[in-house]
Amino acid sequence: SCLYNDVCGNCGGTAYAGCTDAEACNFDPNAGCDDGSCDFDECAGCLDPLACNYLPNATIGDDSCLYDDVCGNCGGTAYAGCTDAEACNYDPEAGCDDDSCLYVDACGNCGGSATAGCINPDACNFDSEALCDDESCTFADEFYDCDGHCLNDVNDNGICDELENLGCYYPFACNFDPEVNIHDMDLCIFPEEFYDCDGNCLNDLNGNGICDELEVEGCTDPSACTYDPDANVHDSAACIYAAEFEDCDGNCLNDINENGICDELELQGCTDEEAINFDPEATLDDGTCVDDCHMPVLSFTPSECSDRGFVVMIDVTEASDHGGCLVTNNINNEAIVIDALGTYVTTLFAPEAEVVFTVRSQTFENCFMQSDMVECITMSIGEQNDLAFEMYPNPAVEYVTLRSGAEGTYVVTVFDLYGKVVHLEEGQPQANGLRINIAHLASGTYMVQLRSRSEMATRKLIIQR
Repeated sequence: SCLYNDVCGNCGGTAYAGCTDAEACNFDPNAGCDDGSCDFDECAGCLDPLACNYLPNATIGDDSCLYDDVCGNCGGTAYAGCTDAEACNYDPEAGCDDDSCLYVDACGNCGGSATAGCINPDACNFDSEALCDDESCTFADEFYDCDGHCLNDVNDNGICDELENLGCYYPFACNFDPEVNIHDMDLCIFPEEFYDCDGNCLNDLNGNGICDELEVEGCTDPSACTYDPDANVHDSAACIYAAEFEDCDGNCLNDINENGICDELELQGCTDEEAINFDPEATLDDGTCVDDCHMPVLSFTPSECSDRGFVVMIDVTEASDHGGCLVTNNINNEAIVIDALGTYVTTLFAPEAEVVFTVRSQTFENCFMQSDMVECITMSIGEQNDLAFEMYPNPAVEYVTLRSGAEGTYVVTVFDLYGKVVHLEEGQPQANGLRINIAHLASGTYMVQLRSRSEMATRKLIIQR
């Protein structure tokens, strides 16, 4: 019969372990031995029934009693106040609201009861009970009272005297004024017929600025015979003009001699049919009629015949009273102008030429004469020699020297290209030749003719400076 120790160490015992301290909250009087589980706190607490943490089961008082503060917080220290942040006495430190919150009234007073309104006595909505202004004041329009009635309206037309606007309120008038409140038809301005208020044509198909209804076609040129002062659209086909120097009736504007020919169209000249200078086209005699041609007195002298041909010397001994003459011939196109006394020499003609000269006045076409036929002078056989001579320098400046082997007196004749003699002299042969002074002649081309008793020759000379 074996026995074993119980938890308390008793052999064969049945005791159990527990709290054996009678002061402990979990004291167990039946425990055979203490197991160290005694709890002295669980049953300790506030033993004051007024405390908010009162423990009715506590058996040990421990000074832990707590009491509610004014906000009902157990053991709290909060105080009551206004907790509404919108209130003017809001207390952010208050633990609970005590209904003491105050609010700003309309005039900004904390906890006040004042009302705001219009405090301007001149305003239409003045509030005598309002303690502060809320900017709600309304005022009457200028010239009106608060009921909308004119302060001044002498004619009782409902429009304040100061606002009356007299003018034209007719919509179709050019000066229609929508702001006019007193209409006066006499003040209205209307466009001219066919025009708008800006002076533009209502109808102007051709865009010429003249209204279609007012267009009058015609000649608008005041200088025309058919000028129409009422026309405003030009029609060139309608314009008829007077002939130059005449009026619209065909009468001369200027006709001093009243011969029916306008002075500007008179052709002056010789109207005497018997005169040599009769002008069949002249309409007014200018006193220039000439009865006699009075041609120049001249002779035609041919040179001797040679193989190269011959020239003809035209000697003028008396000039014409009517200016120069033109000498032409039937052989070539040479034309020599004879306008002074002297000797003129033609160009060469062929040895067999039969020359007839025509002398015609350069002033009067009807004045002319013809020479007899002119031929070269035929010399006896053995005498027909062409004179050989040298001429230098050529071109020349002031002097030219002629040298020839012929004997006897030389005749030197210098001609311009018109055949006019510009220098003539005679001389005897010299060992160094015959020196001719040409300083008086202008630069140009000339013909120099050297003649001896039985011979003649011609050379071209150029004078160059």
